[in-house]
Amino acid sequence: MTRQINWNGSALMATLLMGAAVSQVALAQPPPREGGGGGSRGGRPGGFGGPGQNGRPPMGGMRRASVVQVPVSALTSGLTLTETQVTQIKAIQDALRAKHDALMPRPGGDNGTPPDRDTMQANMDLLRKAAMKAEKDILALLTDKQKTALPGFLKLMDDLREVGIPAEVYAELNLTSDQKTRISAIAKAARPVMPPPRQGGGGPPPDGGPGGPPDGGFGGPPPPRDGGGFGGGRPGGGGDPAVRRQAHEKAMALLTDEQKQIVTAWMDAHPRPPRGGGFGGGRPGEDGPPPPRDGNGPPPDGENEAPPPPAPGE
Repeated sequence: MTRQINWNGSALMATLLMGAAVSQVALAQPPPREGGGGGSRGGRPGGFGGPGQNGRPPMGGMRRASVVQVPVSALTSGLTLTETQVTQIKAIQDALRAKHDALMPRPGGDNGTPPDRDTMQANMDLLRKAAMKAEKDILALLTDKQKTALPGFLKLMDDLREVGIPAEVYAELNLTSDQKTRISAIAKAARPVMPPPRQGGGGPPPDGGPGGPPDGGFGGPPPPRDGGGFGGGRPGGGGDPAVRRQAHEKAMALLTDEQKQIVTAWMDAHPRPPRGGGFGGGRPGEDGPPPPRDGNGPPPDGENEAPPPPAPGE
């Protein structure tokens, strides 16, 4: 039975603003919890890997990988972090996640009335600054050799996300150089091709990827460039669900049976939550249309139902 909720105008506007905030704060996405969970249902972390919240674009736009978001296990494997670095980076990510949860609580439950517009904007600014500081602090912990390797590693994290392979299992997969190269080629082919920018707009998108503001920003200063500059948003990601599904299947075909089992086991243990309590499965391209309305489905347009709350990281 469909739940009807009567919201007043200010509460509804605040919730819509919260949705916009999640999509606009390019660096304010919380880092994923090791093993899953970025403060959202189903345990899918924010921004990376598989086709759930970590592989789905947040509020309609994908983001480039950032050191504040990539799981520490993946950073450790990709950059050969020391135990001290692991401890320090994890502490920075945990602190940022806690700030995100405090400033951007999910509507409903015990979270009370959504914040007003001014409060939401102030929280966005605070979270953006906190995320930029966290990124700068993490970069300061890396050696020159690690900083040199970082842009290529983050590009690989983007490619894995594009084909629906969770970053949380990257360290376990032990991908070969050939597998990485071929996965990157699949990811590049799967990215939507955007039209040329309008006169006065930003430069052409790299590698045929989605375009957007310079440095991938969503409204706010770009991330620090110390180490290559990353963490900004990549507008317009996601693409055709059928293309994403095919990319996932092609990438999975490159894996050994053992690697496939690792990916499948993680995805089964962290099922993707329905978007906003709606429909959709946990595999790439399974969004699909909602099932036919049979009296228990969503109300038709115009009925007074609360809009779905934005999930941090989706």
